[in-house]
Amino acid sequence: MAKEHQNSHHKPVIGIVPTKLPAPYDDGIDRYELAVRAAGAKPYLLPVTDDVGAYETIFPHMDGFLLTGGKDIDPVRYGDTEDDPSVTDHLPGREELEHLILCYSDEFDVPLMGICRGMQMLNIFYGGSLHLDLTTQQNLNTQFADHFQKTPFDQPSHHVSLEPSGRIARILQTDSTQVNSMHHQGILELAPELRAAAYDDQGLIEAVEHPDKPFTIGVQWHPEFLGTRSSMNLLFERFVDACQEEADRKHEKRANIAIDRIHTGFVWPQVSFIDRQPKIQ
Repeated sequence: MAKEHQNSHHKPVIGIVPTKLPAPYDDGIDRYELAVRAAGAKPYLLPVTDDVGAYETIFPHMDGFLLTGGKDIDPVRYGDTEDDPSVTDHLPGREELEHLILCYSDEFDVPLMGICRGMQMLNIFYGGSLHLDLTTQQNLNTQFADHFQKTPFDQPSHHVSLEPSGRIARILQTDSTQVNSMHHQGILELAPELRAAAYDDQGLIEAVEHPDKPFTIGVQWHPEFLGTRSSMNLLFERFVDACQEEADRKHEKRANIAIDRIHTGFVWPQVSFIDRQPKIQ
């Protein structure tokens, strides 16, 4: 279990996508790193660069990836060209880093957890789409309530129901829980390869998982702010357990991988992985 990793000299290493909360919510504390450390792993803040060679060096040392919250994803990435003033500025470099991570995780079954925007990116990667703004868009004639809470982020603000047969329900050991909420977008169309794992009381998807992957999950809430609640600690602990299993495997299968990323003019670059065998002396 995750607590055992804290005394290990071989703690799993988790690559974290860098993020920054807007003022006044940014208090200088990186709770993602704190949550990863508390669960028994080593956090590694990933660089954002156009140099795929850097990722060829870094990725084989990662035992898992954490896709964090942050600004909105460019709607063009999921086929929406509508101009909505609520959509925040985009970060193309970050989006392409996250896309590359997802390509890598999908190819090599590396554990991955997405939080808030990270869950949304997971859904987009596998072919889903998003509501541009929950307060103005409707689904099945039901107006979604404001999902960006005004109370402190370490306090739950609404209820979610968990799919009883899902991984997240098994991790949290319950079929319902209270979560915090700090987002204005959400899943519109669920990606075909993903499975909904939680809903709010109005039917908005609040968590997803990939049923055919060892550990690929996403939650819309922010468990890193709810670390004092033992059930939310379990999310990070089970994630770290999966990363530890990955760390215990031999990584030779990925050590000589070259990344080929080509910008073709389509929405996302074309990414492939080439097995670069060492030269025989």
